[in-house]
Amino acid sequence: MRNIAVTSGLLAFALLGCAADGTATEGAAPALPAQVPAAAPADGGAPQAAALPPTKRAPARDGKAHRWELRAFKDSHVEVWMDGERVPDARIVREGNLVAVVDDAGTVIERLDMPPNWTPAHGTPDAPGTYRTVDGTVLVPPATMLGGRLEPVSPAALAHLHAAHTAADGSQCTSVASVIPGLPMDKAGVRAHDVIVAVNGSADASPAAVRAVVRAAKPGDTVTFALVRAGERREASVTLAAWDPKHMVNPLGREDPVPPAMAAGTAPPAQPGVPAAAPVDAQAAELKEQVAKLKAQVAELDRQLQAEDAVRRAVRPQPAPQPSAK
Repeated sequence: MRNIAVTSGLLAFALLGCAADGTATEGAAPALPAQVPAAAPADGGAPQAAALPPTKRAPARDGKAHRWELRAFKDSHVEVWMDGERVPDARIVREGNLVAVVDDAGTVIERLDMPPNWTPAHGTPDAPGTYRTVDGTVLVPPATMLGGRLEPVSPAALAHLHAAHTAADGSQCTSVASVIPGLPMDKAGVRAHDVIVAVNGSADASPAAVRAVVRAAKPGDTVTFALVRAGERREASVTLAAWDPKHMVNPLGREDPVPPAMAAGTAPPAQPGVPAAAPVDAQAAELKEQVAKLKAQVAELDRQLQAEDAVRRAVRPQPAPQPSAK
């Protein structure tokens, strides 16, 4: 497996060596075929793998695990490091994106080929604060931010809105999916699940229209929203803040630790014959108690496993009895 990281203007490949039989170990570079076809000699004899250039030969590994690192710089210069020590340039053979490491006798001991689509531009890191999509497109952040996430209104919510507040197809309204505490929308009283039906007096409050207003504004400017919350229309004036990526860009896999508040802000009224929901504090206390019990059970299982392991270690296997001589 090749782990690729861009650091200090270079492309680094970190590899763990393969077993001598050519099978890839965990975290190892993909093994090449044990037999590499070579062109037959002119005299018709058997082809010799040594007749191939080093970048075409299968490596003759020593059966030990090594950590390899290939550093490819934007000026097409490459460096190879083995177990933390740099390999002399004289032992590195390169042909395009194919890189082989040879020993003093010229035998290939490792192959560190770069991806076929690698170019020197991949070794040039982006400037701090540059963000790209998966396909490589550079994202240009706005100068200002609202401090929340916008998305189209769902059909279920639209069924309760279009008659009095917005277009029937939902193309001119925006749902507030989440609000970041302490940022402009939160300070202005906007809550998650509010629906924006007008922006700066315009009835076109689609997500694209709202973002266009934000992009055209400067930090400190005020944007006025008409919101629908729990069936009621209200106004909110949001003073825009300067763009700050630490609030608006999350690492992959990280979830928002703050659950979004409900738009209504209060629990639904109790209905006859329907038991009331338990208070949030009581639910949290019950969950903590369940977690504590589970932790105690895990600790007890771990203690039992350690005790059984100690018994197994104490009982040493005896050698098998030798057959008696006849």
